[in-house]
Amino acid sequence: MDISVHCDIGIFEWLMQWVKKESLLEADWPQLDSQCVIPILVSAAFLQMEPLLHDCLLYCHQHMNEILRTATNLNCLNDSVLTRLAAMYTNTEVESIKDRKDKIQSRLFAKLIQSLAEPDPESVRGHWCSLARLFRCEKCQQLITPNVAAKIPCIPSCMRLEPDGSIVSLHVRDSSWDINEYIVKLHKTLKTWRKVYWRLWGDSHFLYCSGCKRYFQANQIGWCRYHPDAPQFFTLDAQKAPLPIGRYPCCGERAYRFQLLENYSGCQFKQHTVNLDDVRHSAIFTMLESYRHVIEEEPPQLLFPERLTRLVARDLYRERPRLWNPNRSEYKLKTKKNDETYLMPM
Repeated sequence: MDISVHCDIGIFEWLMQWVKKESLLEADWPQLDSQCVIPILVSAAFLQMEPLLHDCLLYCHQHMNEILRTATNLNCLNDSVLTRLAAMYTNTEVESIKDRKDKIQSRLFAKLIQSLAEPDPESVRGHWCSLARLFRCEKCQQLITPNVAAKIPCIPSCMRLEPDGSIVSLHVRDSSWDINEYIVKLHKTLKTWRKVYWRLWGDSHFLYCSGCKRYFQANQIGWCRYHPDAPQFFTLDAQKAPLPIGRYPCCGERAYRFQLLENYSGCQFKQHTVNLDDVRHSAIFTMLESYRHVIEEEPPQLLFPERLTRLVARDLYRERPRLWNPNRSEYKLKTKKNDETYLMPM
């Protein structure tokens, strides 16, 4: 059977030497270099020369920066070859590729996204969690995974008090949310597959904060909300105990002495205090710190449309004498929202 192969004469001679290498001294065996490895890789894939194909992939993995310094065109690598090459890389290795003309780095990051979406994460490649389990809650709109969903606060109506006193969240999966559409939207916004990959990596990896006692996405490492000032509770008489409602002096937000649900509000952001007792969490945090500049998201702007200023006693005797009760006091909360007042019976 005749086979017609169209390739550079030098590449053809190299291939013939490799085929006959067993009859040659080892010193005379053909050697791969950064100039010839890609054409030989393409030829080996076409001719189904598996041992040579494997050697070329290994060389590309180990010398990619040298190959990128040549004028070699990498667009000739088909999807099958690129998939095998990408499988050799960890996310840190792809990040370390110096590819100013973006000949291959974006394609490798796109393959890493596919790997991140596999049901079984590959920790050797820098994936400790899977994107396949990520979903959006219909109620609170947060992106979460089932293994931490119960421990991430949802809206109050979707939280349940357990017999042991703990509070769990009952997130509702949003059936209209699709991970593929989400990735497409991210690419339109972020422009590069590198940024999309690290955003998805941060979305799918969760850590635990020992400060606010909750799980958070890795890309929200700087989103721990807090009030710099302790709450001040209102009093009307120095002889009486403070009332159960007050305010935070730093921002005027309401404060309650007794609350069933944890208050995760705050007027400022700080870095989460990550619990590193778990080996897996420690590895995730190390990766996060190494590439924090591309993973971390800026926290949202906080708005406080209603702020408490003070609590003022109100004499109801003149306004509603029939309802006045000497044993019952009523007060109003003064706010900074349109000079409105709110009655609060005590």
